[in-house]
Amino acid sequence: MHITEQSWLGSQDDRDRVIQGHLAWASADHAMTIFRLIPFSLHGVLELAAGFALMTVPFLFGFASAGVVIAVALGALMIGLALTTVSNGRDGLPIAAHASFDRLLVLALLGSAIALGLTADPRAALWLTLAALAELVLTLSTRYSFRA
Repeated sequence: MHITEQSWLGSQDDRDRVIQGHLAWASADHAMTIFRLIPFSLHGVLELAAGFALMTVPFLFGFASAGVVIAVALGALMIGLALTTVSNGRDGLPIAAHASFDRLLVLALLGSAIALGLTADPRAALWLTLAALAELVLTLSTRYSFRA
C-alpha cells in the first residue's frame, strides 16, 4: 500500500490551520503578556521605591563600609534607571535598553551579594540577594511597552 503525502499529512487546509494556530500562539503579543502583568509606568514607580530602600537599609542595619558603598551605588543606579521610565520613549532610554539594564542590575546585585558574602558581611549579602530577587521578579513580570 502506498501512502501519499496528501493522505498522511492531511489536506492542505488542515496543514494551513495547524500552521496558523502555531503562529497565533507564538505571536509576540500573546507570548509577551501571559505573565507580564505590571505596566511599564508602575515598574518605574516600584523600581524607584526599591532604589531608595536599597540605599537606606544599610544605614538602618549597620552594614560594613563595603556593604554600604555597594548598596548605595547600586541603589543610585536603580533610581537613575527608574527615572528613565517617565519619558514615554520620545527622547529617553529605549524600552529594550531599559529591559537589558534591568537584567544587568540583577546580575550586579547577585555578584555583589556573593562578593560581600565572601568578605564576612552576611547582612549586606542577604539584603543584596533579596534586592536581586525582587528586581528579578519585577523584571519578569513587567510588560515592557508604553501601551496601557
